[in-house]
Amino acid sequence: MSVYGYQLLITIALILVTMTLIQLWLQRRYSYWHRRKIPYLKPTPLLGNLKSLLLLRTSFGDYFRRLYDEPNFQSAPFFGFFILQTPALLIREPQLIEQLLTKQFTSFPNRYEAADLHSDPMGALTLPLAKYAIWRKSRREISKLFTSGHIKSVMYPKLITYAELLEEYITRKIKQDASEHNVGVAAIIEVKEMCALYTTDVTAALLYSIDVAGLRNDGCEMRTQCEDLFQPSLRKIIDFFAIFFLPRWVRKLKSKVFTRKYADYLRRLVEERLKGTERKPDGGDLIDLLLSMQQHLSDSEPCSAWLRHPDFIAAQVGIFLLAGFETSSSLIALILYELAKQPEIQRKLKAEIAASFRDPPSAPNDGVSYKQLMHMPYMHMVVAEGLRLYPTAPFINRECLPNGDQQTLWFDKGKKYLSIPRNVPAYISILGLHSDPKFWPNPQLYDPQRFSQEKLPTIKPMTYLPFGAGPHGCIGSRLGMLQVKLGLLYILKRHRVELCEKTTKKIRFDSKRFMLEAKGGLYLKFVQDK
Repeated sequence: MSVYGYQLLITIALILVTMTLIQLWLQRRYSYWHRRKIPYLKPTPLLGNLKSLLLLRTSFGDYFRRLYDEPNFQSAPFFGFFILQTPALLIREPQLIEQLLTKQFTSFPNRYEAADLHSDPMGALTLPLAKYAIWRKSRREISKLFTSGHIKSVMYPKLITYAELLEEYITRKIKQDASEHNVGVAAIIEVKEMCALYTTDVTAALLYSIDVAGLRNDGCEMRTQCEDLFQPSLRKIIDFFAIFFLPRWVRKLKSKVFTRKYADYLRRLVEERLKGTERKPDGGDLIDLLLSMQQHLSDSEPCSAWLRHPDFIAAQVGIFLLAGFETSSSLIALILYELAKQPEIQRKLKAEIAASFRDPPSAPNDGVSYKQLMHMPYMHMVVAEGLRLYPTAPFINRECLPNGDQQTLWFDKGKKYLSIPRNVPAYISILGLHSDPKFWPNPQLYDPQRFSQEKLPTIKPMTYLPFGAGPHGCIGSRLGMLQVKLGLLYILKRHRVELCEKTTKKIRFDSKRFMLEAKGGLYLKFVQDK
């Protein structure tokens, strides 16, 4: 046999040996849950159970809801699946969810997703992605901004101002349509963009003391920067996937949470905001608060060097901007869609709104006072049901970091247990929980009566988690609820929403977006009341 023939045989042999070793390795990896006698979803070689997500066929929220709804696991409190070759758990049992998020928090202090502190400090320092030591100090300081007293006395009057601008925006659009098309007192508006301008204005004013004038000018740089960040590209998809599902690869892949353009914008925004400014007498904003923390930080404080990092303040500004405008704007838009589909619910809400304006007000400019807004029961029911169908975070997770090799969670009155191995991520599909007919009869129907005073006692604990639960629960949930309620109040104060020829027949979530957002935009007709 020739030398070439021997070389060919050796090459073929090496390929066969390599393929055999890979196959044996995959068999070992994919037998992980079988060896632990935990039911699991059969994986696809190499891809695990992520095929539909990798091919961008489904949104993140829909993916985990479909996992939750897997027919073979409808009676299972939990089951295993695979993120490529990484074993993971989906938790379905409310008692286990309570253990995971609250009672056993010390064993699950971190989210699984992560950025790398050395290659992407701005991303890794954001409150949602920061690991425990940095997260604990950051959250403790930032929470001072979201106390009831500060929201009521400092933020609420500013919120009223921007809610009024939102009302004026709709009136202006109706007048523009009337002059251009002679259609009377109505206009078709893409509501997600309109609501995004409102929530961007609110976030900039309340957290950064900046008036970006998005509603007044039909756009602003801050809104453009945020929208650019969400525009999909191959690099963004790879980075996003690595951060959320393969966090141990982010350094090798040099994945970053924010693009260079968005990061530079954040640094510039903070720098310009701090130039020649003094601390506000009302307690300041997010930037003031974090600057004060850095100035008074002790060197003995854990991770003090990272907390003083030049990008620390910009990191929080960036993530709160995205969380502040994206979640609330989508929620307002989707609730308006549901109200347009069910005019009777809309009429009932408008009647409550009209009554609140007739009552003797104590708010500025004869508006609705904070106390009045907090005592609008039907408004609360409308928003609460919106959060059930469209939760701000469609799924959440925790990573097991116990003192030993695993952490045991007990449920069913201590008769059953689940042992979660160290470093294994445990996922909760909030969208799945909120759509489970065991807990929510006729779950796809938008029905605010589910949250009436009479029915509240029937809601099973840990089956309604629109803002998460436990120490990692959404820090800005109170402010988020407030801006959503005020937005709806001023939108519907003198207008009603109706379906039109451009309105989508069924909500489909955009597979390229992390948050729940209607694909293709959301158009409604706004009609001025007589």
